[in-house]
Amino acid sequence: MFADRMIAKMLIGFSFSTLLSIGAFQSRAIYTSRKLSQRDPELYNCLRGLGDLDLLYFLMEKRLQPFETVFLLWRQNRPLFDEVSRFFLQKVRR
Repeated sequence: MFADRMIAKMLIGFSFSTLLSIGAFQSRAIYTSRKLSQRDPELYNCLRGLGDLDLLYFLMEKRLQPFETVFLLWRQNRPLFDEVSRFFLQKVRR
């Protein structure tokens, strides 16, 4: 009897925490997508056109941030991008 109550309470707690986690993931996906649309509209539109992948972007955001920065540099200042690329490739070859 004690085990039955304990299992029931654990299942209720697990269900409740799962619902909260799902809500948190949805919220984070929406806010990250919104920030992406402001920061890089071209990338946002591309991901959006591929089937709402902008909502999954939050899963990879931290890993993709350096690439976004480099791409932004490429769009804004090509000579500086070329210089940074040359420096990077010199360091990699050593």
